[in-house]
Amino acid sequence: MTNRYDRFYLVLIVVILSCYLNLRIDLCTTPVGTLLFVSSGVAKVFGTQVIRLLLSFLLIMVIILMLINFIPEISMFLPRLFGL
Repeated sequence: MTNRYDRFYLVLIVVILSCYLNLRIDLCTTPVGTLLFVSSGVAKVFGTQVIRLLLSFLLIMVIILMLINFIPEISMFLPRLFGL
């Protein structure tokens, strides 16, 4: 590995972080908040009540996002195990 990041890790970051975790975090928070508005409409409660319940899940998603982004050994364990 000549650079700090290899190609597989870059693809992993782009796919997992950009398409999966960031999208889920964006859909649960207020600027876009599609999941927030839909879930509050289905449950017939205010959005603030749903946000209080989602805070623990959002915190976990942000922690996972930071771990995968800043510690490459976590996300590269299985690919290195299989020789990729």
